[in-house]
Amino acid sequence: MGKNLGVFAPFYCEYGVNIHVGKECFFNYGCTFLDVSPITLGDGVWVGANVTLATPNHPYLPEERLNAQYPDGYHDLEYSAPITIGDGCWICSGAIIAGGVTIGKGSIIAAGAVVLQDVPEGCIAGGVPARVIRKIDEKDWMNVWETYRQNAVPQSLRDREKAAKKQGE
Repeated sequence: MGKNLGVFAPFYCEYGVNIHVGKECFFNYGCTFLDVSPITLGDGVWVGANVTLATPNHPYLPEERLNAQYPDGYHDLEYSAPITIGDGCWICSGAIIAGGVTIGKGSIIAAGAVVLQDVPEGCIAGGVPARVIRKIDEKDWMNVWETYRQNAVPQSLRDREKAAKKQGE
């Protein structure tokens, strides 16, 4: 676990020993990390409220999925794949990330997204199932400090251009 980890309770995990966290990370309320396989978060990862990171999976066919007698006892079977989240990512509230997924450095996963495939570096992804919406670029700059000093709501250059275009219509 890296320095300056912030976690708001409740936080749920399956084992805990397979969770690897970088520096300056934050997990909001109600997160669930099912860490059958490793879950690795880079530095500066923010995880919104009620996010689920789920590495385990089960067979599709009921006869393979349900409890059965095996040489080592009566139980169900599962398999899993790791989840890797790059430095500086923001996983917004209610997102679900499945096992086997890698989220590239600096990407944002939109609220409520269900991520079943890798997301490249520096992208915004959202939807069910999630897809890349667009790359993050210099038009996303908000100059937050200046708007804070003016007691205004920060807007990116992209949002200001969109608002100006709408006014001109």
